[in-house]
Amino acid sequence: LSRFCDDSLRGKLRGKNMSDETAKNTEGTNHGAEPDYSEHFALTAKGKGCSGKLYGNVTLVAFLVHDRSSAWKDGDIDKIKSVLEKAAKLIKEKSGLTDNRLKVSYAFDDVPIQFRYDGENYEHIVHEVLKQYGFDNAADYQAHYEKKFKKDEAPLIFIINRNFRSFARNVESGASGSEYSFVSFNDDTDSCIRTMIHEVLHQFGAIDYYLPETVKKAAEKIFPDSIMLHGLEIDDLTRYIIGWDKKLSDKAKQFLNETSGVTEKEIAEAREKDKDNDW
Repeated sequence: LSRFCDDSLRGKLRGKNMSDETAKNTEGTNHGAEPDYSEHFALTAKGKGCSGKLYGNVTLVAFLVHDRSSAWKDGDIDKIKSVLEKAAKLIKEKSGLTDNRLKVSYAFDDVPIQFRYDGENYEHIVHEVLKQYGFDNAADYQAHYEKKFKKDEAPLIFIINRNFRSFARNVESGASGSEYSFVSFNDDTDSCIRTMIHEVLHQFGAIDYYLPETVKKAAEKIFPDSIMLHGLEIDDLTRYIIGWDKKLSDKAKQFLNETSGVTEKEIAEAREKDKDNDW
């Protein structure tokens, strides 16, 4: 369940190509100073893109899509409604924030949109779905939705009645970036809820903890119950990245220190090798 970022936007978010560089974590000449984590790979997407902070008035905006061989059934649509409702409720509960600081709701069109499945061309699906709402790209739709319904954030989720590896994507579209998630539907409601939250958090900058091996080992030791690994908890570093916590906790700093040598190239290579596995 990974978060992809096109090279064009990666440069935009990071200010430079870090693919062959080691993320820096130096203390400088002042031994009592706070280490500089600004170039750590885990923090490069913090506060960037269409979805900045998981804060304020947030609505999970979902679209149901299928092809002829994977048509939605009424019972499945009811399950998705339950999944979205529980995911929104869990995000709010786990934040620990009051209603005036975070409200999480959901919205979806219960009339599925049919598409012609074209391998892994998910951009085609996004285009076909949003075209029916009169928009060319996800960024424009998000901006329209947020303005019309007075939302601070409106992460987009495309739920497909097909078995595939769920993921979030961050791509450049004109002057702005588009962000959205693809979620594979299955009958395991608990798994769907976890997947939904995991992918939504990616849209706010959260990173996967299951690859490469250096990251996985550090996460298993420091954040073993994190939803960005195998669990259902929202760990300290993720809380900081998505805007819930203003400062890095000691555990978050420990993770950043132990993974400071990981490069973007190493992450990309690990993802390529791991693309057929789940979580």
